[in-house]
Amino acid sequence: MWKLDLPLKLKIFIWKACNDWIPTLANLERRGLKVNKVCPLCRRAEESTLHALWDCLKMRYARMDWLPKKAVPRSRYANFLEFITDIATRIDNDALRTLCVICWRNWFLRNASIHKDNKPNYSDVVWWSRNFAAKIHASSHVKDKGLLDSSLKGPLQDQLLCYLRYGKLQGGYWSCNPQ
Repeated sequence: MWKLDLPLKLKIFIWKACNDWIPTLANLERRGLKVNKVCPLCRRAEESTLHALWDCLKMRYARMDWLPKKAVPRSRYANFLEFITDIATRIDNDALRTLCVICWRNWFLRNASIHKDNKPNYSDVVWWSRNFAAKIHASSHVKDKGLLDSSLKGPLQDQLLCYLRYGKLQGGYWSCNPQ
């Protein structure tokens, strides 16, 4: 995971998910908080890390749209680490990068739904994630291969890399938010 072309905050998110350190309802209950650990989105299962990032009924669009044929997961996994480890052995780095972004995006949409009372559109998760992963890969390719013009040094080079990585300038600032 650490060698993938992903922003550090996304790598840390996946690492936390693999260690059950993201605040799902089941993890909060395990840490002593009195919460109802049933998934607030589908209300059908306990909200574990695996459920919140992949198994929830709301994530079905991501499962249907993204899964490469050779990466069809087994029917049940004990946890997110087992899931990601199994899938990672059967797909290439581009697909793994996209899967990590899909899980990250699912977590973002889950939080928007719960904490901001938004009605997120889960049907575009795969499109958004592929686009984001491609921008990340393109920006690291440009930087790693020395494809930037040598005259682009300092702030101009930083702006180009930031544009390639994160998209448009919003309100005078580069948006790193996955919206």
